[in-house]
Amino acid sequence: MNYLLGLSAEPITNTIDNRLEGVGMIRSEYLCRSCNEYITTLYCQKFVREYIANICKLFYPAEVWYRTTDFLSPEINILKGNDAVITEKHFLLGLRGIRRAVNYPSTFTIEMENLSVVSKQNSNLHVLFPYVSDPKELEEALKILHKVKFNGKYGIMAEIPSTILLLDKFAEQGISNITVGINDLTSLTLGTYRGEYSNNTHSSVIKLLEMAVRTGQRFNIPIALGGHVSLSLETICKNIGMDSFIVNYNYLPDIFDIPQNYLEYLYISEKLKDKFI
Repeated sequence: MNYLLGLSAEPITNTIDNRLEGVGMIRSEYLCRSCNEYITTLYCQKFVREYIANICKLFYPAEVWYRTTDFLSPEINILKGNDAVITEKHFLLGLRGIRRAVNYPSTFTIEMENLSVVSKQNSNLHVLFPYVSDPKELEEALKILHKVKFNGKYGIMAEIPSTILLLDKFAEQGISNITVGINDLTSLTLGTYRGEYSNNTHSSVIKLLEMAVRTGQRFNIPIALGGHVSLSLETICKNIGMDSFIVNYNYLPDIFDIPQNYLEYLYISEKLKDKFI
């Protein structure tokens, strides 16, 4: 099993550890949070381009996967450049990820055009679409991706049970990456919020992971897992044949036993998240 790095706007200047074989996920909403602006503003777009280009150069020729913005509505509402103010009672289950992208295609086009610019100079840059629940959503996203002439590969986050149940249909759409988001998958499978009655090693969650792995193997598509990871989850992923394990920057001390004082940006993601929710 390979190990990949997960980034949430940490401004790293080196590849940290030789066990990391690439970047499994840049969580782009954290880049927007760090400059307090939405992807629609020129300043935010420039910040995102420069950050991604730096990561691509640091890890070249290893793959770098950029996850498109997966904000909750109340987070976007307070950002400079928001495209719409939306009030949702159950925003964790609402208009987020690709669901929002296909409802606001002009904003999504801006994000994809910005990413496409970076891809022209960085052949190791690829894109992940989050919170996809239906193949039709991916179809709409791909229309825009092809329109902006993005150079890299594309994949999906498998974090909604429907996505794993329909994974063969997504595979037929040419995806090159399946990344399981264990946080949302656990919540949506067990019917709970993160951290409350939540257990990402529950037998039902593991069955879905096994199903995803089998489908990935059948279509020869690499499958990774990211989110709130642990040593016990790492062991399970190895045993069921997961290809890659994404270790977020702030989990490196737990998974790799790296001393905390070696990691200069250990609490950046938590501070950025606390500003909004």
